[in-house]
Order: sequence, then C-alpha cells, then structure tokens
Amino acid sequence: MGIKRVLNEITGLINDSTPEEKLHLHDRRVLVLLCDLIAECGSFQKQTVVQQPQENDRRRRRRNSGGQSAIGQKGVGYGHGSTRSRWDIERAVEERLAREEHLIWVLNALTAFIFCANPDFHDTDFIQLSDSAFSHMTPPVVKVVTESAIVALLEYHLNNDSVFDVSEHMELYQALLETAAAMSCVPELVPYLVKPPRPDSKSVAKELVPRFRDIMDSYPNSFKGHMGSPDFRLVDFIRRIDRYSEVSSHLVFKKRLE
Repeated sequence: MGIKRVLNEITGLINDSTPEEKLHLHDRRVLVLLCDLIAECGSFQKQTVVQQPQENDRRRRRRNSGGQSAIGQKGVGYGHGSTRSRWDIERAVEERLAREEHLIWVLNALTAFIFCANPDFHDTDFIQLSDSAFSHMTPPVVKVVTESAIVALLEYHLNNDSVFDVSEHMELYQALLETAAAMSCVPELVPYLVKPPRPDSKSVAKELVPRFRDIMDSYPNSFKGHMGSPDFRLVDFIRRIDRYSEVSSHLVFKKRLE
C-alpha cells in the first residue's frame, strides 16, 4: 500500500505541474525515466530497436529454444520437480501482476505529463485547448516520447481480440487508451499514431483503435436473446473505450490532419 501511495503522489505531482514545470521535469530526466519504465514493465525495447523485426524474430527464436529446453527439464524425476514448478509458476504470476500494476502507473504518469491524469473527455473543452496548454511538448520532449516503446506497446495490446482477456486487464487497457487519446491532442505526436511504425504493422489510430472498439462493442450484443446478463463493469469500460476512440478519431482526422 505504501508504494502505491508514493506512485500516486508522483503522478499527482506531475499532473499539477505547469508546462514550465514539466519542462523542468524533462530536464531532470523524469520523462526519460518514465519511458524507460514503460519499456521495462511492458517488456519492450525502445522504438528504434523495435523497428528491426527480423533481428527481433531471430532473438525470439533463440530465447524460445533455450526456454523450451529449460522447461523440459523441470518436474522430471527426483521427487520434487512438480513442487518447484508450482512455485515457479506462482512466482511468475506474481511478477507479471506486479509489472502490469507498475505499467498502469507509468502510463498514467505519462498521460499526466502529456495532458493530464485521468482525462475527462465527456465534454468538448479539449478541442478548444490552446497551443499554450502543450507548450511543454517541445521537440526534445516529443523525441523522447516517440523514441519510447509506447507506440509498440499500443500496437501489441490493441491487437488483442479476446474480450475475456481484456476483461481481466481492464485497468491496463483503460490506461493505454487514455494515453493514446492524450497523445492525439498533441499535433507533433499524431503522425506516430497514424503511420504504422513498421511495414508489417498497423496504424494505431486508423486501424487498431477502431478495430479494438468494434470488438468490445460486440460484447453486449452477444447476450441479446440468450440467458444471463453482461458484466456491467465491463459494459461501463466499453463506454469509456468508445469515448477514447471518438476523441482520437476526431482529433486525428478532423483537426490535426485537415
């Protein structure tokens, strides 16, 4: 609980900072630290490395080959392999949950730096924001964000077409969509949401966000005419996803690219 309070206080500090103070935080490498944590918690390299898919595929095959050999040796003979395997699984689950929780916090902090924490897009005030509201998004700041793993992270998770899996990680997906919507408010960041980062990837703004929204929107309709009722917490989450998608589409296609 203590670490959560500290992390929330840091996000609050960033959120309450003026554009000038955010630039000072950038000078103190706070933004660099946040982006490095996104790569670490999300198990991604920086964007400059992600743009080399063939090399990544070779490394992944080598890791998988070694990992399968190690897995094959566990739980075989000696009478205690299954216990050790169970402990390894439990520890891996705990570590994954901890990384996901930290990733959610870092995404919220990044959103607070770019725009604000927990952005409320239920009105149209964000459309009339003056350029001074984003005066801290200078070329060096934009460079740090665009060279981070954030676009690769969005691409990876928004390719998920399992409503059940998303429902198990709603806080993470909400943080991701909030970050994408906040990025769409900054003209200098819009091209990185529109243009696919690699020839074999998809546009976050034009393809992945709308597709993810459509998949999630299909969930309530699947219960019509059937027994049972939908998960209302998930239904509320879907409403927020619709709003984030609407915001991103409006800013990207009607304002920033006109």
